[in-house]
Amino acid sequence: KDKFGGWFDALITDDQNCVATIDELEARVPGLSEGKWYQFRIIAVNKAGESEPSPETKPHLCRHKNLSPSIDKGQAGSKTVRVNRTAYWQIRCRGEPPPVFTWWHPLHGELSSNQDYTVMTEEYQGGSVTTLIVHHAHPDDKGTYTLQAENRNGKEKIDLDLIVLDHLPECDCDMYKQGDKGCSCQHSYTGKDPWMAVLTASLDYFNGGL
Repeated sequence: KDKFGGWFDALITDDQNCVATIDELEARVPGLSEGKWYQFRIIAVNKAGESEPSPETKPHLCRHKNLSPSIDKGQAGSKTVRVNRTAYWQIRCRGEPPPVFTWWHPLHGELSSNQDYTVMTEEYQGGSVTTLIVHHAHPDDKGTYTLQAENRNGKEKIDLDLIVLDHLPECDCDMYKQGDKGCSCQHSYTGKDPWMAVLTASLDYFNGGL
């Protein structure tokens, strides 16, 4: 039975799916759901009938014993940040045993926690979460960061780009001179190519709405 349900027939054995000797009885139970807790008991059957159920086992968590790392690509996008602001990634990775992470930067090499960076790892059942925080980003923090997740069953790498804006583009339009958001130049919110609106919204999101 699972943690919240009643007893049900999980497996009815025969000579094809069960191996029995004097010392041991072994069988594989199919159809279990990963992440659920299960208890088991056994009923022996012969021509004379069924036995009483055995004592139930302790709860067992259904999980992989061996699983190569699989990084959640949905959390691994590129980021844009203003100079002296904070950038961070928090990325989940499935794997058993829980993967170990390594971060690299093309200029700074392998990263570890210091005054410029914070690198953290938290394990959960079935994987790990890694967090990289870039404090007070400088122009030389830009570039392609590489994250590697590894356990005894394999490894996986992904690349993540960080763009650090050191200053705003120069422009003599009304938006920069007078703060007119209705300006129609290419840097504006409403012009032909209003990338400034998209960029500002992205920066506000990553910096907590500041």
